[in-house]
Amino acid sequence: MGIPRVWAKAHNDYHAKVLNKIGVDRVIHPERDMAKRIAHHIVSEKMIDYIELSEDYSMVEIVASDKIHNKSLLDLNIRAKYGCNIVGIQRGKEIIVSPPAEEVIIKGTS
Repeated sequence: MGIPRVWAKAHNDYHAKVLNKIGVDRVIHPERDMAKRIAHHIVSEKMIDYIELSEDYSMVEIVASDKIHNKSLLDLNIRAKYGCNIVGIQRGKEIIVSPPAEEVIIKGTS
């Protein structure tokens, strides 16, 4: 058909298996994914957003708390303690992509 990639919406896990078997490139589950995002928001009041990238990886946006205020990423040692990488910091309209280890966290930023 000349279509480079085919994406399809699954209604449930069984439907997803069928779509995968017939060769769909990407199966999406919007209702399930939104339910997970809502559940994560309910569990954590500091969480702004949650995006599941795969079964093993997700991105989470949180608001910096008193606990991490005025500490550098190096001091917090988040990667070693929690297996997480900080991919960006937002301060107002400024976004610091791939912040250096010396970057200091300010309460209330995300």
